[in-house]
Amino acid sequence: MLRSASLLLLTSLLLGCAPELRKGPSGANPFRVEQLNLPAFELAEGPTWDGEDLLFFTDIFASKLYKYNLRTGELATEQEATHAANGMAMDDTGKLWICTQELGRITLYDPKTATLRPLLRGFQGKRFNHPNDITLDDHGGAYFTDPAWDPVKHRHQPVNGIYYVGHDGEAHLLDANLDKPNGILLSKNGKFLYVVDMGTNAFLRYPVVQPGVVAEPEAFATLNTEGVSAAAPDGLEEDADGNIYVATENGIQVFTPTGQFLYRVALPQRPTNLEFIDRAQKEMIVTSANYLFRLRRE
Repeated sequence: MLRSASLLLLTSLLLGCAPELRKGPSGANPFRVEQLNLPAFELAEGPTWDGEDLLFFTDIFASKLYKYNLRTGELATEQEATHAANGMAMDDTGKLWICTQELGRITLYDPKTATLRPLLRGFQGKRFNHPNDITLDDHGGAYFTDPAWDPVKHRHQPVNGIYYVGHDGEAHLLDANLDKPNGILLSKNGKFLYVVDMGTNAFLRYPVVQPGVVAEPEAFATLNTEGVSAAAPDGLEEDADGNIYVATENGIQVFTPTGQFLYRVALPQRPTNLEFIDRAQKEMIVTSANYLFRLRRE
């Protein structure tokens, strides 16, 4: 299990929220929050819906991959010793692309055969720092973030970068000018790549020129810091209207496609990531350090 002091920065950011419920803008939040009746986790992340009844997610500190049945409420350990697996995404074949932090690589997992294989080991002859989050495109490629949470123990690449891997199986560095790039999301229409930086609280949007090629980023939105000293943004999600959801220190923040703040969903514990779990997008699962929450749109 990953318990080294090298993750003190990440842990302090994720657990810095007191457990009281912070209220969002009055009357604006359409979601009802329910904490799932599950054992406490150590640092839950990477919620990924399979399009049917299953949700996969990771526990970073416990180095486990879990499978949760949304219909029956059954929880099962899918894989042990996942080397601090973090963000994930599922492709059209049902395979999970996993950010394997401790090994500094992207791993491919097939739930049908319970097999893992390295997909991308590094860049320019060196392993990645600490791959954090990942998003897939419609061309068989993936964009991912690679921060070094500890500047000494996690430092394997000279930069904290955003990368793309395509059909050629090679990593391509897209941006080397970030502090701690975290959540990453390709818009459903494929036109924009959204990235949040937990170190600077920046919320960026990159126009996608072609698969694996992006233009200069623009500041997309200013994160809400009501009741907190910093937003410390993490995972991202998008709905059918193009609204963008961000897991932050004070809850889930929601923005229009033009970057206007809509509302905030307060939670009993600081969220880490989120995923819609129905095609109507009325429900989502949110992970936090110790819990899973089910949000239902009323």
